[in-house]
Order: sequence, then structure tokens, then C-alpha cells
Amino acid sequence: NHKKKKKKRSKSNDDASTSKPKKLRFRVELHFGMDNLDWIQPQIRLVPNRCNLGGGSSTSHYYNYQLTQDASHLFTAKAVMEGADSTTTSNSKFQLKEMYPHLNEVIVLAKVWSLQRGLLNRHDGLTMDHIALLVLYMYRTKLIGPRMGAPQVLSAFFKLLAETNWIGEGTAADNKSRDERDHPNDEQNLIRKAPHEGYQENGANRSGKRTVLVLPMKEGESLAQTTANASMAQIYAKQTATSPLTPDDPKTLLALYETTYTLGPVFLDSSMTHNFFGQVSPACIRLLQREAQKGLQYLHSKSHEKPFQLLFMSEARFHSKSRYDAYMKIPLKDISFKNESNLWGEDRSDVGDYESIARGMVRVLKLALGDRVSDVQLLSTGNGNVSSFASATTSEIDIRDSDEIPVFPIDTTKTEHHLTAPNGHDHLVLGLSINSNTCFRVVDRGPPAEDNQATFRFLQLWGKERAELRRFKDGAIVHAVVWDESTSLEEIASDGDYTRFQNDDKVLGGIVERVVRHILRTHFVKKKKPVTASFALRDILSTVDGVIPDENKEVVTFNPLVAHRLVIKAFEELSSFLREESLPSISVQGSDTKRSRLGIPLAIDAVEPLDPALRYAELFPPIPHPFLGGSALPGIHKVSGAVCSSPVQIQIRFGSSSKWPTDLKAMGAAKTAMLLQLADGIERLKDAGRAKGFTGPVVVTPEYVDLCYKGYVFRVLVRADPQLKLLRELSRPSDEAANLLKVLTRKHVISAKHHSMVHAVYTSHPSSSMVVRVIRRWMSAHLFSGMIPLEAVELLVCHVYTGKDFPFDPPATVVSGLQRFFDLLSSYNWEGEPLIVDPQGHFDDSHRRDIAKEFEAVRGPQGNRGPAMFIITPNDWVMSDEESNTLPPKASAVSSVGSKNKSSMWYPTFTSHTPELVVLARARQLAKRCGAFLSQSLLGDSTSMGQRWPSLFHESSESFRAYSVLLRVDPEYVLDEESSSSAASAVVRRNEKLGVWQSSYSRSMYRRYYGPATMQLKLFKNLISQNSQSPTILLEFNPLDELVKQLRQALGQLAVFWYNEHCPDVVAVLWRPNLFSGKPFSAVSSEYMRPVTEDQWQKDTLTTVSVSDILAEMSSYSQDIIVDQKVFDSGMTITPAVTKKTAKKRKLEQQATESSSSSEDGNVSNDDTSHSQDDSDDGSEE
Repeated sequence: NHKKKKKKRSKSNDDASTSKPKKLRFRVELHFGMDNLDWIQPQIRLVPNRCNLGGGSSTSHYYNYQLTQDASHLFTAKAVMEGADSTTTSNSKFQLKEMYPHLNEVIVLAKVWSLQRGLLNRHDGLTMDHIALLVLYMYRTKLIGPRMGAPQVLSAFFKLLAETNWIGEGTAADNKSRDERDHPNDEQNLIRKAPHEGYQENGANRSGKRTVLVLPMKEGESLAQTTANASMAQIYAKQTATSPLTPDDPKTLLALYETTYTLGPVFLDSSMTHNFFGQVSPACIRLLQREAQKGLQYLHSKSHEKPFQLLFMSEARFHSKSRYDAYMKIPLKDISFKNESNLWGEDRSDVGDYESIARGMVRVLKLALGDRVSDVQLLSTGNGNVSSFASATTSEIDIRDSDEIPVFPIDTTKTEHHLTAPNGHDHLVLGLSINSNTCFRVVDRGPPAEDNQATFRFLQLWGKERAELRRFKDGAIVHAVVWDESTSLEEIASDGDYTRFQNDDKVLGGIVERVVRHILRTHFVKKKKPVTASFALRDILSTVDGVIPDENKEVVTFNPLVAHRLVIKAFEELSSFLREESLPSISVQGSDTKRSRLGIPLAIDAVEPLDPALRYAELFPPIPHPFLGGSALPGIHKVSGAVCSSPVQIQIRFGSSSKWPTDLKAMGAAKTAMLLQLADGIERLKDAGRAKGFTGPVVVTPEYVDLCYKGYVFRVLVRADPQLKLLRELSRPSDEAANLLKVLTRKHVISAKHHSMVHAVYTSHPSSSMVVRVIRRWMSAHLFSGMIPLEAVELLVCHVYTGKDFPFDPPATVVSGLQRFFDLLSSYNWEGEPLIVDPQGHFDDSHRRDIAKEFEAVRGPQGNRGPAMFIITPNDWVMSDEESNTLPPKASAVSSVGSKNKSSMWYPTFTSHTPELVVLARARQLAKRCGAFLSQSLLGDSTSMGQRWPSLFHESSESFRAYSVLLRVDPEYVLDEESSSSAASAVVRRNEKLGVWQSSYSRSMYRRYYGPATMQLKLFKNLISQNSQSPTILLEFNPLDELVKQLRQALGQLAVFWYNEHCPDVVAVLWRPNLFSGKPFSAVSSEYMRPVTEDQWQKDTLTTVSVSDILAEMSSYSQDIIVDQKVFDSGMTITPAVTKKTAKKRKLEQQATESSSSSEDGNVSNDDTSHSQDDSDDGSEE
């Protein structure tokens, strides 16, 4: 036994030596400090206005702080022992716990809160000692008492951080009204206030007086008593009274810290010698104030349901879920101290090269950006995830934590030392929180011309080349900086690789980016060196926006914002026409009544929008067709013979009338008759010359009428409120009537409300609609078309921008909005919680409790029933005996509703049936991977990571092989190869024939405008002007959408169908689970079944599903649309018991099957699904 144990022990030791090292649980760091500061004589040398550095330095604040920092353990121990009757630190800490019972609890909570925000371990941030000393300060100054609980103490801690004027820039409450703080005397200065202009005074009117905290020696001691007894304060007062350094020296040391200290916040020990906050930078304290202000809101505001989760469970570090709206990498090697800038660098000899650059860059950028941004931060330590990586420079410690400050050995053999950041990188990472309300301001106005000093500072900031004298409408002639198209073209020409998108000012912070680039070029980057830094992942706009031509060429770029505005304008004109022409205005002979010009018996009361194109959410907005009343685009001489976009859906509502029939079938026929009369009336007005905007055919169906107005196809539905009311009043509705009520309510009532709600969000947050369009491109690229409703995507985006359960400000850019959408979709607890979307704050606590009860009832005891996504909005309130278009009652009205015994419930409208569980699971996994990929691309060290973003919109060949069957679509039906799931090139590239740069969106719009090759028409002026000779235009051309719709309806119980609606080159089929399980034969359910022919079949497994029959059924629907198919899962196979005879037989059969399949079956791979990416359909013509 002893030998066996010894052998086993030696084997385990060998395995341990060869295995990877485990993560270290702790590390001991030794800091060699000083026993005292008596060697520094005279002690007055440690005060802020004394300089201990040579070389022409004016201050040595940081150097003086580092002298006392080496003895910081003495000041910390003294602070702990001063309030306790003990001579040892350990006994003093024990007595402090006795005096303040909740001290440790609050310190732990504050530590977790700081760690989650990246404030604790950063090189210029807080430490555990800082948090403990601040709490001790509050106890000794009686801001809190020993009887207060931990939540009350934490609230007071947040209030101290937020409401202290740490660096002379005001408190967090003052920062809420930044415009008022920056311009306190606008009435006296007579400066205009226009949305596109801003006034910048460069900090001239700020007092700069900060609040200084001094830790009392004992509890209850006032600030005056503490400063009077402070040894350093006494030394300074005596020195200043006898021989001051300058005549303007403040009389007290406290006043000196309040006015002349420039390093950062000040929190002094009781002797006023050591500043505990000496290493805390102004940028860090600003962030600390903003987060503390949010913490107070989470604790005291009723709008936040989960304050504990927001404060301590939600990560809000520098990189977390795209906390900042824009990130920019700036190489340190490109920054020079020899750029003749007087706005930064004067503290280089004191704080060092990196700190001088970092603090100077943040300070200058805040001056330049003003209220365009709410926060400017640089990535520091304390913001990384716990990770393991091998270090080539440290042989003993191979596993490190990314939160730690890297330590590098001193190598005397190296003569060149490159500047690095504290986190070890050779570049700065800049994070910007952009103000979406002011970021697109075009003009920065300078101070009045008579203020020479302020004008000099303004020119010093912007440069004389950029700041020019301009005359404004109010008569003022001042220097100003204008960020218009001309300046953009100048930057493109100077920097070369900088691409301007048409709408990046509003959805990507384009002006903010150009301001940052200009400041870097003027004050930081080496002369004659181009600025290579730009917002990370900005080129993702290529999928949804056009590029501004760099040579002022008149090239059609299909600006999506302009396209949406044009279709909205056409809708408004059509709405006015229908309302006016439906009014009774023509007298009827022999009668006192009047009729309308349209001939319909009821006047149209309202025309309501329903289509995403009317709320800026259409991925490819419709373009006016030349043969349907639209204008021909310049330089384009061919157009599609079919409208390749979906008709724009709207609905009309009639005024109240008793003429409606009381029978449901008759009411449906009356709606169809209204559509027929509307079509006839428009045709009569066209013949009479009163309907000039209507060109093209008018198509009437029992459900809708298609009208061609000013180049657009509008699909008009009829909303009959009497029909809805009649259905609600049925005492015992049939299943058909109940289903009809649900369908009509969703189509006419809730869809109209949804449009109004999300359109309001899109208006308040300009980037939100662009995020929806990017998500639509992403979903279609991964074959989710028709799987997740568009309305559900819009509700998720609305929650991202208006939800109260995020520890961030609302996104202001497309990149941050997309990243947070991925995080919401992938991490939300869809199985256990309903998602409540309430952009306008209609819900109160009682509503949320009712929704939670309804959700639990729907999910059932096992939690596996009901919709996969339970999304509730104020529009989803369902009442049995009242109209469903009323808003949910407030808490005061809930009791009255219950007193009348009216049944009510909350149930999702748009996600009641879709998506399915399998679709949601796949979408969540994909969103999780895409979110992680975006984070790596934003902050990764490799420059190539930021260029790999197009893979977000690609499907790999391996993912295609995961499906059961692939159906290849005839290329003639594939309109837009640019949107392909496997071979699309989403980047901006140059069209050599046109001589311009084109985005992926512009290339797609050209292909859609041209249409299928077999249906293209040539444009001639005489053909467009003569309507009688105009060719017939197909008003809708979506054959693949109709095919997949029919397949899902007919075969949805057997398989799930996936496809890309924008480039449907492949239709993927995934069999349902347990589809091929053996079943006994039944004549009733024998469709698509075949007998089991495998040998040694088991009992009750006589039949199984026949894949060939299902594929034959699919072929009957697809006809000539599907040209090829590849089967990866052919169904059930029963494996018999293996014998020598059967093994030999099976081997021969397998070889024959493999040889036949390799010669007959098609192969769908990346090569097969690729498409040519030439520029033949990108706007250029032969």
C-alpha cells in the first residue's frame, strides 16, 4: 500500500508540473515608505504654492503629494486612532466598529458600487482607504449618526460626493443645467440663442473656488476648529504673516487650497499636510459626481424598480455594454509636446508625460466640446475583466488580473523607451458621452469683439485658420467656428481616409468627432502628420446610410433621411386630399343634401399612418417611381418595371354615423364597397383634372385599395369603429368572431397607437430609428426574416432608449444603441420576467403588479407556457366591456374597475405567437456573440478588429450546414446581392466608373431602383411625360416573401423556414423536433408518411415522415423559383443489431450510397452562394 500511494503521489506531482498554472488567489505587494517627514525642512515647502522642482516649473503639486504619499500610512493610522482611546491601529479599528455599527457595511457597499463603475482600481481614482476615510469624515462631522442604517448612510455618502464642489466647476446638480452654468449672464452679453448656435466663453467667468474637506480630529469638531489646530495651517499662517511669497498670497492655508490648487480634489488630514485625494484626477471626480447623483436617483426615485440591482449588480465600467456613445483610439507616438500649444503641457515636469497628456487632453476637449458631450473619459486601470494572460517580462508571475497596474522591469540595455499608458497600452482610448440634443450644433460663437482677452483665448483654442469673423442676424460681428459641409470636405481632403456619412451628425455624433479630430490636429498631434483617430466602428453606418461625395459630384446617394421625409410629405398631402375631397360640397339636384367629390357616403375623419416608412424605420425606404408620378433621378436612364418596395400602409377612419349596417358580414361588405367608391371617385377626379398627383393604376381588393400617388404606392385600409364595437358587444362570441376581433384590433387600433408611440421615441432620440434599421439588416442577414415581428424589435429599441433599468444614459449613437440592444436581447430573463416598455411613463406600481400577476398566470406553475417574449406596453390593456383603445387606468382607478366586476388583463399583442422558442434561443445566442464581438472591436488592441465588423452581417458555411435542407433560389429572383447573408461586402468602397465612394446601402438602393434584369425599362422624357404611353408597372414584386409565407402556413407544423428577405438566395429548412419518430400506421394521419423499410424494425414503428414527400410538396409551391436543393437530414434510420452478415451488407450499401451522393447531390457552400461584387448595378451604366 505504501508503494502504491507513493507511486500515485509521484504521478499526481508530474501531472501538476505539466498542467497550466492556476489563477493566483492573492498577491502581496510591498511598498517602502517613510517613517516621518521631519527630514523635509522647512515644512512650508509642502504647501501648494511652493515649487520643489527645477527646470522652470511653476508648480510641484503632484511632486509634493508624492512626498507625503510615501508617509500616507502614518496619516491614515493617525486618522483612525484620533477618534478612539487606543494607541494601536488594530484596537482603534475595533473601537470604531463599536462606535459606528454600520461602518463596515457601508464601506463594503461603497466598494462594490465603485468597483462596478471602474472607480476603485484606476490609477487616478479612489482606494479603499479613501472610501473608509470619507465615511469616517461624515461620522465625525455629524453628517450621519451611529443610529442610521446602512441605506441611509449610503445615501448620505452619495450626497456628499455629488453635492461637493470638488474642483471648482460646480456640483452634480449644477451640471444638470450645464447651459445655465456655462452662460450665467446671457441677457447681459446679448448673445443669441438658436438651436444651431452655441456660445463659448472658455471658462472665463468661472470663480474656480473649490470645496476643501478636512478630516476632524474628533467627532463634532467644526472646520474652523480643525484648521486652527492644524500644524501645517499654523506654519503657513506664520510664514505668510511675516514673509509672504507674493503679495497676493491667501491669508490661510484653506483659502490657498480653495483657489490655487490645480491638481484635483482636496481631502486633507487633520494636520492639513497630506491630501488623501492627491492622485484623483479631475476627470475621475467628475465621473464620481455623476455616478453619485445617479445613485441618489436610484435610491429615492419611484421610477426605478430595482435600485439594488442598478447600484451593485449592474456593471457600468468603461467598456461595459457600450457605456460611452463613442470610443476613439489615439496613438501615444503621434502626440508631441512641441506643438506650440499653450493650453496644456505646463505640468509635464510635475505629473509626468502621460498624466500631462491625459489631463491636458480631457481639459482641452471639454473646453472645445462644451455641452455637446456630458462626459469625457480616458480608459484607465480598474476597468478590465478578470483575465489570464502570460507576461513575457515576468517569469515568476504568469497570471495577472487586468485590473492591476502593469509593472515592467527596468532594462538598462534599452536606450529608447516608448511612452505607455498605465494599463500598458501604447495608445489612449477616449470615451465620450454625447448629448443627442446639442451634438449636431453647427456654429460655435466666440465672445464679444470688445472682450480682447476672451477673444484671444477663443482663437487660441480653435486656431486662426478655423475661427473666422462672421456677422450674425442679431448684428453681432464675432469670431465663430462653423462645422458645415465645406469643412467636412476639407477634412476629407487633408486626412484622406476619413469618410463622411450623410446623417452621421445626428446618429453618430459626427460634429463631435470632427471637433475632437480638429483639437487633436491643432494641439496634440505632431505637425504635418494626419490624424488617424476616428470613432470606433463608425463605418457600420455603411449598411444604412450613404456617403457624402468627396468631389462635389452630383451623384445620387439615396439619403435615407431625405427619402423618409419625402414619403411622409407625400402621405400628408394625400391625407389632406382625401379629407377635403370626402367632405359634402356638391349639391344634389332635387334634394337639400350634398355629396362629396369622391362620391363616398361618409366623410373621412382621419388618415392614420401604419407603415415603418412613415416613422423613419424602413431599411430601404421607397423611392418615387418615374412612371407612377415621381421625378426621374439625375444621371439614371433605366428603372425597374416593378415597385421593389412594399406598399406604404395607411388607414382611413370615417366620422360617426348611423348608416353602418348591424350585421358583421354586411359590415365587411360595406367596407369593400367604400373602397370601390373611393377608387371610382379618384378615377373621376383624375379625368376631371382635379387629382394631379395620382398616376398609374388603382387596384381594389376586398381588404384594401392600392393608390399610386406622386410615385409612391399607398395601400389604404378601412378602419370601421362600429365593426369593432359590435364585435366587443357580443355576449357569446364564436371562436371566429373572437379571432376576428383580435385581428382587427391589432391591425387597426394597436398598430396605429404603436406607430405614434415609437415615432415619438424616434423623434426624441434621432439615432434610435437608425438602430432599428441596422437591426433589420442584421436579422435578415442571419435568416430571421418574418421570425421576429418588426414591432417587437422596435419595442426593444424603445426600451433601450427609455428604460429605467439601465445604469447608463440613453444611447446617442448607432453603435452604442446596437450594443445595448444585443445585451438586452441576450441577457434579459425572458422566461421569468415580462418586459415592460413604457416610454411616456403611463404605468405606476399597481399596473406593474397586475402585469406580473398576469405573466405568472400565463407562464403556469412550470414556467414554460405562453409567449416566448412577453412584451407589454400601455397599448396592450385589454378590457372585456370597454373599448380597448383607452389608456390603462391609474392606481386610483384600479379599484373602481374592480368594483364593477370588469375582467381585464395584460397580454402582448405583437409577440403573442412569434417568435417561437427555437427562434428566440438562436437569436439570443447570436446576439450574445455579436455583442462580445462589438466590445472586442471597440476596445481591442489589434487594429484589424475594428475592420472586421462586416462579419456581423455574414453567415458562415458551417452555420448553413446546421440546417436540415437548403433550397437554392433562381438568381433571377434575387434582386439585391449586396444584402447577401454569405457574400455581401458591407464596407465603403470606391465605384471607379462614377469616381466616388459608395456605401453598401447606396449600392443596394441602386439595385432596387433598377429592379430585376428581365424587368428593367429605359427612361425617356417623352415616355415619362405622356401618361397614355407609359408602360404597365407592377405595383408589388415580392415573390419570395409570398413563397415563404405559403410554406410556413402549409408546412409550418413540420419544419421552420428561414430566409433573408432582402437577398433570398437560399431558403433554409429546419425539421421540427421528434418529427421522424416512429408512429403506428393510421389512415387519418398518413399524409407525408412512409413505411419503415429498415430491417429489424421495432414494435409500433411502422411509419415515419417521408422527406421526399415533403420536398415534393415544397416543389408544388415553389414551381420554378427553387432550382436546386441540398438535404443534410434525410430523416429516421433504425439501426439493426450488428452481425457479421449485416455488417458486410451495410458496408457495401454505404459505399454505394456515398458514391452516388457525391455524383448527384449539389453542394451549397460559400463559393456557391457568392455573388459578383462588380459596380455594374451601383449607379454606373454602360
